[in-house]
Formats: sequence, C-alpha cells, structure tokens
Amino acid sequence: MFVLNVATFIAVAWYACITRSEWKEMRTQTETAQKQFEAADRPWVAVDIALAAPLTYNESNGLSAVFYFLPKNIGRSPAQNIWVDPLLVPAFMGDDVSEAEKRACDKAVKHDELLRYFLIPGQSYRQQIGLGMSNAEVNSHWNKFELSRGPIDLIPIVLVGCVDYTYEASTRHHQTGFAYDVLTKDGLVIAKSKTPLPPDSISFRAHPTGRFFAN
Repeated sequence: MFVLNVATFIAVAWYACITRSEWKEMRTQTETAQKQFEAADRPWVAVDIALAAPLTYNESNGLSAVFYFLPKNIGRSPAQNIWVDPLLVPAFMGDDVSEAEKRACDKAVKHDELLRYFLIPGQSYRQQIGLGMSNAEVNSHWNKFELSRGPIDLIPIVLVGCVDYTYEASTRHHQTGFAYDVLTKDGLVIAKSKTPLPPDSISFRAHPTGRFFAN
C-alpha cells in the first residue's frame, strides 16, 4: 500500500508539472498572438507638417509661426482622442532636444482639451496651431557663447512634439514623436533680417537627435 501511495503521489505530481508547463506555454502563445494581432490591426498615426502663414520676427514679440499639423491614421482600426502638442525650441542641428520633446509628449498625455479627434483608417485632418519664442528665448541660445557680443541675426529653431491618441483595444496612451529643424528651402538657418518668410520658403528637416518614435 505504501508503494502504491508513493507511486500515485509521483504520478499526480508529474501530471501537475506537465499541466502547469502546458498552461504556461499556452499563455505565452496567447499573449504572443495578442501582441501580433494588435501590431497588425491597431491604428498608427503619422503626421505631416506645413507652415500655414508667414514666419515673423520682431524685437518686441519675438518669433511667431502658425503651423498646419496633418495627422493621418495609417493603421487598420480607428484611432481616437487624437491631439497634437508641439513647441518651438532654440537649438542648432547638433543640439540634443530629447528633453524638450519629452516635455511636449508628457504635456500631450495630460491635455484636457474637449475637442479631440477621431480617425478611421486612411483618414486625416488638419489642425492649425500657432507657436512662438520670445525675444529672450531666441537670444538665450547665443548667450552660451563668447562670440555672442552684439546683435545676432540667426535664429536656430527646432519644432518638437507628439501626436497623442488612444484606441479601443488599449488602455494606455500611444504617441508619435517628432523633431524637425525649421530651415529655409536652401537648408539654411532662419535669419531675423530675412523675416517675414512665406510658407513656400520654409523647409523641415529631421533633427539628428530627435526621438522619432511610434508606440
């Protein structure tokens, strides 16, 4: 009887181990399938950017620009609660703007604007946003350098931000980040003396240290 009980215990323990192993394998396969399904069928929001009005500068008000942001759902299911939160920062092409971009993305999550947008796959919309930098902000970047004595004509500008959105199958916010140098069509840094600059004279170039991401 003792031997039978031991054999039964070993058999039950072995069966429990096999069952647990199979359950863990099934759970892993299910989670993997869910992730693959989500990646294939979820919404993905991309964004195009254009200047909507002349870029201006003066000593009193600093730099002002109005941008068109055109989010588009390039995924396979609806995106909802879409909002774009951008900002302008004074930075050269080699400057790290990741912290500024993070601030913009954090702000986008907390944005409580009632008028957020909804996009079905293949659909886009146009959101107009005015941005600016004070004269102090414009000049602050040059104050780091000894050569900044006297008036400086150049305005190094980077446009950073995030498109923030949600979708029905996910409980968290998703974002598309961007960071672009705002330059002339010839790829030159904006000069105060050349403003106002019409929209067709401006170009956008991916900033080298920008976090271009989609999650």
